[in-house]
Amino acid sequence: MNDDRTLGVFLHCIFPLPGFNQRDMGFSGWKGLIDHFRAMEYNACALSLFPQLREPDADWTLPEARRLYHSLIRTRPLFQAGDIYDRSDPVLATPAVERRQVVRQQVVEYAADAGLAPHLFLPVALGSPSLARERPDLLAPHAGDFCNEGYVFAHDNPEAVDHLLQFWARVVDNYPRVKGFILWHADPGVGDAGKITENPEPFADFLRDFAAMLRTKRPDAVITLPGWGLDDSIVEFMSNALPPDLVITEPPLIHSRARSADMHTRRIRLWQKAGRRVQQWLEVQENPTVMLPACYPRRIDETIRLAREEGVTDLWSASSFYTYVFTPHFRLAAERFKDPGKDLQEILDASFRDALGDECLNDARAWTEAMESLWTNFYTDELSEAGFNWPFHMVYPGGLFPQALMREPIPQGVRDSIEATVLAAENAWAAAQRMAEATTINHPLETNVILVSTELLLLRARFRQAKIPVLEAIRRGDLKGASEVFGELSNLAQLLTETAACAPNTHVLNTHWTKLSLLPEKLDTIRRHLPELVEAKSIRGAYAL
Repeated sequence: MNDDRTLGVFLHCIFPLPGFNQRDMGFSGWKGLIDHFRAMEYNACALSLFPQLREPDADWTLPEARRLYHSLIRTRPLFQAGDIYDRSDPVLATPAVERRQVVRQQVVEYAADAGLAPHLFLPVALGSPSLARERPDLLAPHAGDFCNEGYVFAHDNPEAVDHLLQFWARVVDNYPRVKGFILWHADPGVGDAGKITENPEPFADFLRDFAAMLRTKRPDAVITLPGWGLDDSIVEFMSNALPPDLVITEPPLIHSRARSADMHTRRIRLWQKAGRRVQQWLEVQENPTVMLPACYPRRIDETIRLAREEGVTDLWSASSFYTYVFTPHFRLAAERFKDPGKDLQEILDASFRDALGDECLNDARAWTEAMESLWTNFYTDELSEAGFNWPFHMVYPGGLFPQALMREPIPQGVRDSIEATVLAAENAWAAAQRMAEATTINHPLETNVILVSTELLLLRARFRQAKIPVLEAIRRGDLKGASEVFGELSNLAQLLTETAACAPNTHVLNTHWTKLSLLPEKLDTIRRHLPELVEAKSIRGAYAL
């Protein structure tokens, strides 16, 4: 393998859920991950550093808490300190934070010695939580991601920029063996994205100053800027304004089909035309699939192929959740990196053979095909436009029933997508059960993860399907009919909650991200308000939440 090319992995496993709260797995956990990816011949890794994160809420998911807070119904959810120790900030100077930083330092040292070049993922707009409370005049007016809302500093305020440069300079000093830095600006927010597009110069000035600060600390480090969140119209300006050695990464967002392969290719060409080296940031496992076996290898393979045709040879795989029990996507990225001509099915077969044995191959192939169809149909444009949310994203009542479909006939395309999803889920479930007959004795953990995750997706597809007759009855103004068919949703909600408790990866769905354990109770609330819902044909006004 040509060592001057980057095959990196984003070790985003410090959270059980993205950006929501800490998971402290200690140095031994990190060491296991580094060994795991080095064995697959990855040669770089990235670790994220956040000053603080949202605390979990017992009664609401994070998206729900955000909606309640912005509706002035509740106070701002609390923060907890993250993994940056800073003596100048009382919030970040606790023994627990210091211990987490020591672990991060050990991880960087171990990764460097193991040949996995360590990079730091820096949320550049986040600074001292204490200063944010003392000087709200230094904060961005629009903070972006709710996980960090309330301490995002303004990139166009000179005093705020000085603080950020000093804050992150102290952080970088703690990691002398880091080989690269990723300047993350999107989720934490950099003010109003529209204002940046209209006037990108202050933002470019900030990034240029930030890169210059890093160069004084690590003259030879690779500095990377994700293209995420930067509008096409400012690519040329940003490329001309930024240091010439700054590398761009472009994410295709293939997991939720939020950005098509054509859009991804166009973005690569825009940066290359402006003279930039581009890397591919490939989300092989992201938000919707974070606790389930992500399975869309053909989509990943095609995206890698298209980027390589554009001359992109560097690749980052993101993000690493539950990689021990489901490795095909990470194996695929690594194998494609080493040998672009290798057969896709050969790569997948090797992954399943190593994990579950030769006897599972035929059923694993059937399962993979069905799972890819399932994920694809979950995210059709028609379903999104009709108001169906990402699977497992929230259980907020307002997100359970698309309001437009309470008033208008359900388009045939929506019905077809839902039916296709259910059929694919049924095929995947049947294949998973056949696999389990051969693998459950010698590979119980992997089998359990696949079985439970597949059943959970089947129930989720059927849950979406069961909304159709309820929505139709509401549209007709048929309270009796809506009440009669509502019971299937309640039954499925209970099954979802019970199933989610049955595997180490899925049980988190009950307690953290979506809080599926609250779904039956919330559905019961909707059921008790069906008369108002049938009359109003709107969540808003039927009840407060």
